[in-house]
Amino acid sequence: MIVAPHNIGNVIAGAKVPGCRGATVRQVMARPMATVEESVPLQEIYRLLLAGNQAVVVMKEGRLAGLIARSDLMEYYKNFAHKE
Repeated sequence: MIVAPHNIGNVIAGAKVPGCRGATVRQVMARPMATVEESVPLQEIYRLLLAGNQAVVVMKEGRLAGLIARSDLMEYYKNFAHKE
C-alpha cells in the first residue's frame, strides 16, 4: 500500500502528535488507491484525479512503475502539452 500525501504528516510528526507515537505506516496509509497500467492514456489519469483520487498508482507487468499525482499531470501539461 502507499501512504497518500495528505496522510504523510501523521507519519513524520508522529512523535509530536498525541495518539500517533508508535503508529505504523499501515495504520495511516490511504487505501485503496486507483491503479492503472502504464499504457493507459493520460485522459484516464485526469478522469481518476478529477474523481477525487489524490494520486494514481502506475503498474507495469504487475509491478509498481510509479505514481502520478495531480502536480505531475499539471507539470506535464505546462511543459510539454502545448509544444505538441
